[in-house]
Parts: sequence; structure tokens; C-alpha cells
Amino acid sequence: MEKTEGFYIAMLFMLSTMFCFGDTIPDVKSIEIALVKKGYENITIFTRSDTLFVGAENRLYRWYPKAYAEMIEIVMPFTVRKTTVCLIILCRGIPMVMLTLPELAWEDGINGILNREAFSSFLQTSLGISSGQRKEFRQTGANSYFNKIDLVVYPQVKIQLGNWDDPFKSQFNLAPAFEISFLRGMNMMAQVIIPLQNDLEPNGSSIRPGLITISQTMRFPQNFFGVVSVGYFTRNRYGINAEVRKFFLNGKINLGLIGGLTGYAELIDKQWTYSSVNLFTWFADAAYRWVRYDLTLKAGYGNFLNGAAGWRVDAYRQFNEVTVGFFALETDGFLNGGFFFSIPLPPRRYSTKHAIRIRPESYFSWEYRARGMSEAGRSYSTGNSLSDLFHNINPDYLKQNVINSLYLHFQNIEKK
Repeated sequence: MEKTEGFYIAMLFMLSTMFCFGDTIPDVKSIEIALVKKGYENITIFTRSDTLFVGAENRLYRWYPKAYAEMIEIVMPFTVRKTTVCLIILCRGIPMVMLTLPELAWEDGINGILNREAFSSFLQTSLGISSGQRKEFRQTGANSYFNKIDLVVYPQVKIQLGNWDDPFKSQFNLAPAFEISFLRGMNMMAQVIIPLQNDLEPNGSSIRPGLITISQTMRFPQNFFGVVSVGYFTRNRYGINAEVRKFFLNGKINLGLIGGLTGYAELIDKQWTYSSVNLFTWFADAAYRWVRYDLTLKAGYGNFLNGAAGWRVDAYRQFNEVTVGFFALETDGFLNGGFFFSIPLPPRRYSTKHAIRIRPESYFSWEYRARGMSEAGRSYSTGNSLSDLFHNINPDYLKQNVINSLYLHFQNIEKK
């Protein structure tokens, strides 16, 4: 008799748990399956109290705000009432930015109860990810992107105007690059430059190596980030380069320091000409983002490849995916300036279903210098810049554009 009563008590407890508490546990496995099926990578999901943490990496869409708005649309239907969703943005497996949205605010937004301003007060973006939260993402997530190869085709354009004897000079190249990662934060890149047209550089008409680098991106406490790169860089430099950047006021202000120790190397007539690693360059900068206008003001001082010290000032504005800016620089009494822009390249969405993925560069960037023939004020690129990495995932920029995408989603639901 006692055994029978014990059995019934256990059954009643299990049923009460199912009915009373079953709707308080998010369907974690279904969320993971849905994100993997869509094509997102490095997915890690866990719960803490009434908060659902979802970490995922976007290699599916060209534009980060579009991707993370879609992730919210995927995750929210699987959550339960009074749950807060924290979506962690990963880059190369490293947590970068956190988006936070309560489930109740999502429901009110869908039902038209919250206007845009009210909904905006509930959706929060932050660089502040605790060390405990970051530890949860050190293990390899579902649908890992490690060991997958990206074949990215980079278009290269150089144009110089203004010489009376030769008023227009240009160079057009295609530069396909293999990129792969074996570890969290690591990226390996091997690029070859294929000339299409050239009347700018004496050695610009031959097939030659482009960027050949190994880089490691790191996140430190207190919103410090760093990246170290070794290999062959632009402007025929090889060696080692490091960048550290500290963010304040949730990304509105950042301070950066870049230093490199390099030598000269160039492939001429199938023969390498090179020097020892003997040139140290450095550059320190500060940037402020005016959130209302998506405007960034940046100023820096350091020394350039010609060995002379100088400063550079930039002002650029983002219009959704398009960036337009102007700059001025001075070094050793030489003054120069110009403009630059970055525009998106199709397609908007990439395939992530194969071990080797082929796609064009996401954005085509070009800089024009009024006095372009001079080598003064030049610096090399490693292809791994923290400023470029955060360009489309700045917390305020991300929040504004994610809300734009979500409100289009709400309007489509209303029409149905």
C-alpha cells in the first residue's frame, strides 16, 4: 500500500511540474536547430534564471544588423513569458556585443502596443559582457565555422588624376584570397593579386602575392580588444603588427594604438628583393561617434612608412551600408587630403552550407588623395583592423538598424 501511495505521489509531482513549470523553460534545442538550419554558426545557448543567452556568428549576411534582427525573429517564438533574451554577437568565436530584449516587449511590439520609441527603450545593446558570460563561449558551438575555407574575391582599384603630361592613371586588379580559422580568434589569409589593367606601378602588371597573414584577435577585461598579425602586408611590407583598442561610453569613444616592426619585400621578375626587418612604425588615435548622425570624428598622430611623423584627421558618416568620409594629413611639412567611401557589393546573402564558400568582398572601399603620387603619409594594412571589425557592430549603430529591421517585420505581420 505504501509503495502504491508513493507511486501516485511521484506521478502527481511530475504532472504538476509539467503543467506548472513546463512553460518556463525555453526550447533550447529547437532554437539551436532553427539557427543551424538557417546557416548561422558557432551557436551556443544556455539559460541563467529567467535569461536566455544565445551566442551566434554571422557569416550568412553581408550586413550585421540584418543578420541579428533575423536571429531575434527566429529565437523569440521559442521563448516563454517573462524571459529576457541576450543575443551575443560573436566574431571569430569571440563575444563582441550583446543585444538584450525582454519577451514581453517583443509581444507588445508584434501586437502594436509599443511604438518605435517605447520599443527602443527595451532593446539594449552593450559591449559589457562579463567574464563569466564570456567563459560560456570558449567551447566550440554548434555548426562551427572552424576549418571551413572562404574564398573571397577582392576587387582593387587605384586611380590618380591631375598630372598635365598624363592626366589619368589607373590600375585594376582582382585579388582572390583563401581565409580559414583553426582556433577561436584566429584567422589565416593567403591572397594573390591578378592584374587586369595597370599604368600606375612599374611592377603592377605581373601576378604577385597579396596579403599573407596569420592574425589573432583577443578580448580583454574592461572593453579592451587586441589583434596581432604576422606575415606579408600591403605596400610590400613584411613583419609583425599589433593593435590595441579601448572603448568607452558603450563604444561612443575609443582610443587605439598601432605598432609594427617591418621590412621591405617585393617579388620582381620571379625573384624576391627584400630588406631586414628594421622599420618601426606606430600610430595613436582617438575617435568619437556622434550617434544621432552616425558620424565618426577621428584624429591620430604617429610616424609613417617614410619615417616622418605626422597627424591624420578623418570624418565619416554611415548611411545604412554606405560610408562616406573626408580626411586630411600632414607630415614633415607636407599637407594632403582627400575623400573615401565604402559601398556594399552583391549579393546580400551568402551560402554557408559547404566546406569551401565562394563570395565577393562584402564592401568595396576606395580612398582618393589629392596629391596621390607622393609617398608621404603612407601606411600599410594587415587586413585585420579593429576599427574595421567594429564598423558595423558599433552598439548604437547596431541598435538603430536592428530596430529598423524588426519594425519592418512587425508591419509585415500586421498586413497578414
